[in-house]
Amino acid sequence: MRRTVRPFTNKQIELITTFADQAVIAIENARLFEAEQQRTRELTESLEQQTATSEILRVISSSPGKLEPVFEAILAKATRICSAMFGVLLASAGDGFRAVAIHGAPTGYTEARQREPVIRPDVGTAVGRVAATKQPIQIVDIRAERAYTSDPKRFALLNHAGARTILSVPMLKDDELVGQIVIYRQEVQLFTDKQIELLTNFAAQAVIAIENTRILNELRESLQQQTATSEVLRVISSSPGELEPAFQTMLENATRICEAKFGSRSISPSCRSCCANLKRHSVTLIPNRDRHVDDDVLSRSAGQSVRCLPIGLPWAPGANAHGAWGSYWLNPRSVQCPIATKVRTALSSHVA
Repeated sequence: MRRTVRPFTNKQIELITTFADQAVIAIENARLFEAEQQRTRELTESLEQQTATSEILRVISSSPGKLEPVFEAILAKATRICSAMFGVLLASAGDGFRAVAIHGAPTGYTEARQREPVIRPDVGTAVGRVAATKQPIQIVDIRAERAYTSDPKRFALLNHAGARTILSVPMLKDDELVGQIVIYRQEVQLFTDKQIELLTNFAAQAVIAIENTRILNELRESLQQQTATSEVLRVISSSPGELEPAFQTMLENATRICEAKFGSRSISPSCRSCCANLKRHSVTLIPNRDRHVDDDVLSRSAGQSVRCLPIGLPWAPGANAHGAWGSYWLNPRSVQCPIATKVRTALSSHVA
């Protein structure tokens, strides 16, 4: 542009045209460079995600039957790759969720969750919405959400932790919600679709780890029961005509497999007089009985909660009024025990 009326020469026009071409080249170079940088970032992110996935799978394979290291690895990878400040893994617990793993959270938040691990979420919170929809949910800013601000205790806890943006994804097994993974940012910034997809993949791996652990524990329990059964049968076959060795072996295996602190057995007088045999706990012996004793009776005697596993089949002739030989008593965390069947076998082999 000139302030005087004077045409540009052909050489000047040619020069400006050359500059324009160079500007186009510079713009194209910048575009290509930015595209290359973007592709590099995407490849780096993809490699990082694949590496994280393989590392989690390695932890799963190297920690059979152990969920804690798997959950810790998942939360550590999720918070780092998704640029979150901290994360929590929740397991379904009735009408709520139990915090089973926490990574990177402020001390106050961690201590509060340890004191009250079970969360019963409001329907408007991220956890509540995931429970209702079984879909990933993120809250842009908890300070703008009534579901959080209307609950002083929940809001104070998250506000103290500096949480602003929240992402929660479901852990699904055959469309059943078994838990959630929740990650938090301390700034208002939405998680990207790729980050949501990554966290969803991590949730699927957590479900795989839980299922593998369940199957492994069932196999171990089955092996324990088979081993105990074979031991009981060995004692029965090696002690013909002798009840005491068989009963002692049954009681030892029952208390061990059922994770009981103690156990006792009582047989009706019509079968044989005997006293209770106790393992690993000092309690008042239960005398011979020919009928069922309520749980609370033995509980008062032993100072522990108990369960009675009736042996069941009639002793002929001279069975008691209830048609049972007696009972085995246990103080277990689980009374799903196959030992009572072996008691029947032993008694059947010694019917006079």
